Amino acid sequence: MSSGITSLLVCLAAFSSSLVVLAQRGESCNATSSPIYDCSQSISSDCKNATFVADRSTFSKNCSQMSLFWDAPVYNMTLLFDSHLIGPYALCLERVMCTTAFFTKNDGSEVEIKWEKFNGPVCFKSQQDTPIMQFRFDAGERWHCYGSFINFFFRQ
Repeated sequence: MSSGITSLLVCLAAFSSSLVVLAQRGESCNATSSPIYDCSQSISSDCKNATFVADRSTFSKNCSQMSLFWDAPVYNMTLLFDSHLIGPYALCLERVMCTTAFFTKNDGSEVEIKWEKFNGPVCFKSQQDTPIMQFRFDAGERWHCYGSFINFFFRQ
């Protein structure tokens, strides 16, 4: 066999094994994360419904804006943004590519975020002095994007 055919077979075997891993994803899990570096952090998951807590206190006090990089987005990632702010505040998100985004209200209902209506960040006011806001990002069942940045900041 030539080295070109051997290389092709090795690539096909690696690709097919990655498809098997993706097909065997569990239903729910907590997302994994890298250490925070320069006001940013990478997150990933190996399940269909992942959850991650973006805790403001883990980022540097010098971070006016924070960034999460969702590595190889597929299925759903629910982010709980914990501000630790007492009293009313706003969480502002920049457009998140490769996903459909939903804001979860306190009653559990979801509202789709229509990014095309906004040129800048979209801000959400806290509800009833609750320090945590919940958002769900749906990337679909097929991997189609290398990664997606979720850039956010808090306002009082």
